[in-house]
Amino acid sequence: MATNQAPERPHRPALTLQIGTTGHRTLPNADGAALQAHATTLFRDAAAAVARLHAVDQASPAPVFAASPPLLRCLCGLAPGADTILAEAAIAQGWALTAVLPFARLEYERDFAAADVPRFQTLLHQATIVAELPGDRTRGGEPYADIGRQIVEQSDILLAIWDGRPPRGPGGTGDVVQQAQDRGTPVAVIPAAGAASLAWLDTPPGGDFIDAIVATAVLPPADHSGFPQAYYDEIVAPAPWAATAVRWFERAVLAGAPRPPVQPPPPTAAESAAAPASLPADAPEHQVEAAFAVADRLAGHYAARYRAAGLMRYGLVIPATLGSFIGNFGPGWAAPFGYALQFASLIAVLAFSARSNWSRDQRRFIAYRALAEYLRNARLLMLLGASIAPPRVPAHQERVADWAGWYGRGILRQAGLPGRFSDAAVVARARHAIRAAAWDEIAFLRGRATRFSALARRLRLIGISLTIIGFALVAIHAAMLFVGGGPGVIHMLNELALVLPAMAPVFLGLLEFGDYGRLSTRYAAVAAELEAGVTALDRAAPSRGGVLSVARRITDVMLAEGADWQLLIKARTMSAF
Repeated sequence: MATNQAPERPHRPALTLQIGTTGHRTLPNADGAALQAHATTLFRDAAAAVARLHAVDQASPAPVFAASPPLLRCLCGLAPGADTILAEAAIAQGWALTAVLPFARLEYERDFAAADVPRFQTLLHQATIVAELPGDRTRGGEPYADIGRQIVEQSDILLAIWDGRPPRGPGGTGDVVQQAQDRGTPVAVIPAAGAASLAWLDTPPGGDFIDAIVATAVLPPADHSGFPQAYYDEIVAPAPWAATAVRWFERAVLAGAPRPPVQPPPPTAAESAAAPASLPADAPEHQVEAAFAVADRLAGHYAARYRAAGLMRYGLVIPATLGSFIGNFGPGWAAPFGYALQFASLIAVLAFSARSNWSRDQRRFIAYRALAEYLRNARLLMLLGASIAPPRVPAHQERVADWAGWYGRGILRQAGLPGRFSDAAVVARARHAIRAAAWDEIAFLRGRATRFSALARRLRLIGISLTIIGFALVAIHAAMLFVGGGPGVIHMLNELALVLPAMAPVFLGLLEFGDYGRLSTRYAAVAAELEAGVTALDRAAPSRGGVLSVARRITDVMLAEGADWQLLIKARTMSAF
């Protein structure tokens, strides 16, 4: 049935800037009003820089951001002292406040003097996101160190009220500043004592420096291959001819071969009883899931095209050879069709062998698969309030930049942090999602391992069989010459002795080109490693910390497998099979 819906395309992320804050709890010699004035100036100047950049972007013929208004967020731990000053300055300038707390809010209030509680509660009420980490007071300063890591991981800029002293322990202001510098995050500092001023660490002075800081933080890297605009112009649609060609090849080669189903073990009664409810419609995870689905479909689209091109370069030799046979030995009326088939097949082989016809598909397959893997695993960890490093994209010979990392971070920035991480329901939902994703990957890897192992056996068997048949036909041909067979029969045997062995290198070449046996072993090993991870997940303590430690191991395996696979393809040492 016809539809009036526009074709689905990847969407542009909203321009999002996040400023994290840190500072000392006690400021005995500081001028609070002056500190807040300098913080207010930074938030105002950063907002103005974002507005200018967004206006320029939207006026360009190829904008990289969505037309919706930019998102400005301040991430803050809301501790007494510097945090409170910075949070109030951000709110006054219209920034959305994301509160990142080391404990549940009522437990956190125990850190405050009675006079500071109303101010803390007011800021909590004004926050658009309240992320409560499941801190444990018996673990000393670890909950506060967790806050610092969260803020640095999520921030494009760090604003600190700091006395300039080196770190005196995890979670302190000096430690958070050091983490930001180690990550390359720009750090603006307002001295905690003495005359208030604002200075950037490790950056040259300049009145317009905030524009450069914002541009570096939010704009995509230079990419001469046309990304991310090329990604935005994609239409999410299947590649029917390519997918059909790959399916036809595998089904033809594997005809009659057993294909055992790969299914995860059924859930236990306890797991069924604890099955989490679905996420609310406005959950930030949905935004990441939607972006992943688009990248995943596009990666599959270009993977099918790339694989099909490889198959065509070899497989079309078969119809070319058959066309020659039909032209020589078929009935007179079929000869023109045989020669036409031979000619068309050879032209197609040349077309598919041209680099321009498959290198573009290869490049996009790699980029979109890297993006999809990053978004999938980032979504799994964000359920627990954690983040992962940007995707590794191997350097292309044209030095294509890592735009996929920029786009992935843009999607995550737009979605923002989810809320409570310590609720038993949240942890159960996260465990369920991670387990399901791991078993999906295990099923995919096992299926590929089984199919590729069977393909390797069948290709070898077909190639060797055709070679043996060719030798047998040569022997029969020689015998017919010896006993005096008819010229027509002898001529046909001669052609068959040439045609059938000529097809053998097609199958043996595909076997070598696809490296199916090595891939089968690799996939089986990664699937086994993921199974061990799922077992550990099932045994993990039902807490955020217990589930997160195993979830990181699982996502690391999936990301490493994807990155290594991309590198192998990019290095031209392995095909896309």
